Amino acid sequence: MNYSFEYLDIILLAMIAGFIFLRLRGILGKKSGYEDDISSVSIAIFLLHDDVRIKEIRIALGGVGETALRVYGVEKMMRGGRFIDIDWGAIADALDATISPISDVRASADYRRNMAHVSIKEIVEQFFLRSSGA
Repeated sequence: MNYSFEYLDIILLAMIAGFIFLRLRGILGKKSGYEDDISSVSIAIFLLHDDVRIKEIRIALGGVGETALRVYGVEKMMRGGRFIDIDWGAIADALDATISPISDVRASADYRRNMAHVSIKEIVEQFFLRSSGA
């Protein structure tokens, strides 16, 4: 028996294993796109109401400034008021004075600003619609 090829076999096997390992790492290590899936605007709202008036409201926004922030001016404008009497134009103006969104690969500043306006209105509306049984 000639054992001189045994070392070449081991080297060849190691090279094939290394190639397979690198190929699998390249295939399995690829990102699917969801790893960096970051929202362009995030909103958290706490709301207490009596089916007519807003007793307490807290609004926090993310993605519309350097850090997440509370919009105290908007909260103050809405607190104690009736849902049907909310001046959404004034709310939008107060919101614009508070937030400073940027444009990046996820969304433009205008999109972020619009999403903040629309989302706050829709979320507050949903609080009232759910409680009224609609």
